[in-house]
Amino acid sequence: MQALVEVLLPGCFQLEASTLEGLREAVTGRKTPSILLYAVDPDLSLVEVTHRVNPASVYFYEDPSDIVGFALRESQTVWPTALQVACKNIATVAAVIAAPQTLVIRRDPGLTLDAVISELCGHFGLPVTQEKRLEIAASLGIQDRANLEDPLEQWLQAQFEHYRPPMFGIYEVSGDVVELMETVYGPLRSLLVHQPVRDLQWPVQLFFSQTPQRTISGVTADPLSLLGPARYLYFGPYYCLPSGWWNLKVVFEVRENLSFNKVEIDVCQAGDSLSYGLFDIPVRGRFEIDTEIEIRLPEVPLEFRIFLKEGAIEGLLELKRVTWSMSEQPPNEQDGARIYAHSTP
Repeated sequence: MQALVEVLLPGCFQLEASTLEGLREAVTGRKTPSILLYAVDPDLSLVEVTHRVNPASVYFYEDPSDIVGFALRESQTVWPTALQVACKNIATVAAVIAAPQTLVIRRDPGLTLDAVISELCGHFGLPVTQEKRLEIAASLGIQDRANLEDPLEQWLQAQFEHYRPPMFGIYEVSGDVVELMETVYGPLRSLLVHQPVRDLQWPVQLFFSQTPQRTISGVTADPLSLLGPARYLYFGPYYCLPSGWWNLKVVFEVRENLSFNKVEIDVCQAGDSLSYGLFDIPVRGRFEIDTEIEIRLPEVPLEFRIFLKEGAIEGLLELKRVTWSMSEQPPNEQDGARIYAHSTP
């Protein structure tokens, strides 16, 4: 982008910012046309303001798996945290990705430098002659016009010491974990083709639980005992979703709830409850809930919670599935934030 701007837009000033305040500082006192380059992980406020202006944009798309791999490799973090980073990144820029005025360029083994230049110039309406192509190539350190037909990945590898191929780093975790993460970020790829997200899963292994001793522990796919005092049976997993209306479906199974206990179920964000319900759970059988939720803060993680209302001396509860899908239209006003439930023996 820098080479293209310098050759084809010599009077244009390049800005780089990750916050709205950083953008204000960069443009203060400048009267020349400017082109904005987002820095890594831009704030939502900056994305919203620039998107509202409705400019032609280009988004160099990093697959969520590559973001996870980068976080694992560079930050030495654990995979659930790396997954949080990837989800926040996609959620924050989802509106830009989906906008018709945005050109999305993805890492593709067959993508050439020349194709990238052509796509960028065509999208921004910049005429580019053969002479200008050679000038752009020279500014990238490419002396032979034929080298513009080389794969972009090959050029990136030669230029950047920290280059890693797509999916690099994701193999540092087990295949089971990669498969689990794919159920979380895989559906988000539909945004690239302007389709709503469907069947995004929050696997039970991402959640936490309060033990009867009120300590915090991770959970597995095994059922949780209801034995003990009132407490949070499940909470988490603190992942972000793009803005808009979403349908949430949750399925869990109950066994031997002879105390006829109740549970509170809610979805929270930044301390605010987005949806809430208090339910009598069955003695045994499957219990399902369904609710519509509006996400207005895509950069803020969400928390789903199941709270055991009273102490119990027996029983098991097993969280089976937590599924999110984008809603094509807002619910009726009376249905917003309401949780519906039904049970099956």
